[in-house]
Order: sequence, then structure tokens, then C-alpha cells
Amino acid sequence: MRFLFLLRVLLCICFGLLSFSTAANVFFKVTHEQRDQTAYVLGTMHLLCKDSFVMPDTVYQALANSEQLIVEVNLTDDAELEAAQSAMFQQPRNYLQRYLNSEQYSQLEHQTQRQLGRPLSSLAPLRPLIISSLFLADYLPCESETFSVDEAIIEHAVSKDTLVIGLESAKWQLELFDQVDLSEQVSALYELVTEKEVAQHELISMADTYLSGNGKKLHEVMLAQDDFIGASALFLDQRNQTWVQKLPQLFVGKRSFVAVGAGHLYGDQGLLSLLIAQGYEITPIPVSFGAVESH
Repeated sequence: MRFLFLLRVLLCICFGLLSFSTAANVFFKVTHEQRDQTAYVLGTMHLLCKDSFVMPDTVYQALANSEQLIVEVNLTDDAELEAAQSAMFQQPRNYLQRYLNSEQYSQLEHQTQRQLGRPLSSLAPLRPLIISSLFLADYLPCESETFSVDEAIIEHAVSKDTLVIGLESAKWQLELFDQVDLSEQVSALYELVTEKEVAQHELISMADTYLSGNGKKLHEVMLAQDDFIGASALFLDQRNQTWVQKLPQLFVGKRSFVAVGAGHLYGDQGLLSLLIAQGYEITPIPVSFGAVESH
């Protein structure tokens, strides 16, 4: 199903192919003896229920001991976020009417009003991934509100006056989707909206897997995601190669904390493997994010 591709891209880009460790930890200490560098790396997830998540003290302690926080996008940079606003809109702006027939468009209108409580016309010019993210937030059965691990880490760093550095811009991230066929994105959005139960089950499964820390289960989830493998080069591998060139330079003279989507960590082209190839030692730090409820 096309929507599974879009779901996985949105959420990790949240998970990756797991070949590094059967334990599938998401928190690590990274050291390089010759360069005298120490950093912490946390794999994050961009959409969880706040009531089901507890950030471990171990993570906050590591962040407190760090002089800078390195993230995918610096959400504290207002100028950068403002520059990304234009990239939130899809060209052409009437793309939904172009790629959906009248019956499909009417169905999307109905579901948008019913599930999100707003007319499709208010969202239609936005990129498919942004519209999809609104539906995903609605699909997650949270007792309170949805929650982003990345944003929580950034907020904590800002409260402690820790320097925040972005590896790439929000505008660049959005424009990355221009390399994916627009008709495929629209089809994925339509399936996501019209097949709510299937999408919701997949979303909850991925969230619970992240929270549980069950490496074997996480590995099985990823092995089933054949539809994502072809896109991993664009959304994960190429970005990892760019980041691994930047990180050693950023680590110089400063204790660092890196927080990126967990999918960037694993696999032959994952950050962990790429850092090891540069002589870094990776030490897993076991963490628990709280009890996982059965949905």
C-alpha cells in the first residue's frame, strides 16, 4: 500500500533497517580516543502520545553534560522556519484536483471535514506530507496530546541555554519530496485517509515498538516494510553521508548531544556504522521510555 511508504517516511523518517545490533538500542555514547571527542546520540520518533512517554533521566543528564545539541532542523531559528513557509505549499496548488477524480476528491473532502473538523479547501494547497501529518496526529489514540521527542529535547536544551545546531534546513527537508513523483504522494495520501483503520494500526504498532525498546520486534517491523526500502537512499542514506561529514567537525572541542530520527542510526549506511568507520567507538546506553499500553 502506498500510504505505508508515506507513513514510514513521516515517522522516522523514524526507523531504519536494523543490521547493527539485535538489541536495537536508541541511545548511545560515542567516543573517539585519538580525537578526544565525546558525544551522545539519541534516535527519536516524531509522533507519540505524551501520556505514554517518559523521558529517562539518563537522557536528560547526558544533555545537561553537553555543550551543544545537534538536531536535524533547528526549530529555535525563527528566520529559518520563516524561510520554509513557502516550501510548505505544493506546486501547482490545485494538484489534488489534478490527480484525484471527482469521486475521490469528494471523499477526501468528506473525510477531512469529518476527521479534522475543517474544510479541505483550507488544506488543499499544502504538500501531501503536511496534510498526511495532520491525519496521523488525529489517528494516534492519545488521552492528552501528541508529542515529538525531538521537540522535547530542543525545549529542554533551550531552557538550559544549550546551543542548538541544525544539520539541515526545514526548507531543504520539505523540498526533498520534490524528488518523489507527485501522483504517488497523492495516492499515498488518499489511501492514508480512506483506509484509516489500517493506517492507525500501523501507526500504533510503530509507536509501541519504539517505546518498548524490543529490538527483535523492531527488526521484524522493518523487515516487513519492503515498500520503503527503495526510498531509503533518498531519505536516509544520502543524508547520513552528509551528516557524518559534518558531525566530527562539530564535535571538535565541545561535548555534544545528537538527536535525529531513529531510522538514521541503523544499517550499513546508518550513522552508527558510518561513525564506526571513522574510528568512533559506540557504546549502547539502555533506556526505557515508560510503560507501553495495549491499544
